[in-house]
Amino acid sequence: MISLIISCALIFIGSLNLKEYQSELLLLNTTREVKAAFEQAARICTIQNSPMSISYFEKSSLLTFKGTTKNNYDRTLRIDKKIKIHNLTNLQISKNGTISPKIITVSDGNKSQKIKIQMTWGRAIDG
Repeated sequence: MISLIISCALIFIGSLNLKEYQSELLLLNTTREVKAAFEQAARICTIQNSPMSISYFEKSSLLTFKGTTKNNYDRTLRIDKKIKIHNLTNLQISKNGTISPKIITVSDGNKSQKIKIQMTWGRAIDG
């Protein structure tokens, strides 16, 4: 009986750690995906000499990158419903690929990670 209780407790503890690891991994991967999308959009603006707008729709968990008719670049990232992005409203990338400095927070309710957009370089770095 005691060994059954101990084995059940070990299994239960293992499953709790697995769920925590999964949510941490989801947050890390989403942060990396958003950061890579920002950098790719900035490069495309520079190459095609055309501005772009970035919008985040919290209810539908969509992050959209819309170019002008000149560069015709449209990209939509579907963000997991558990993940929320803060401080990302109607961001613009100039035709030179620069973005105004900003700190974007990606969180899952328990933990958060920050993406810092550096001055006029348009480079995203880990916060």
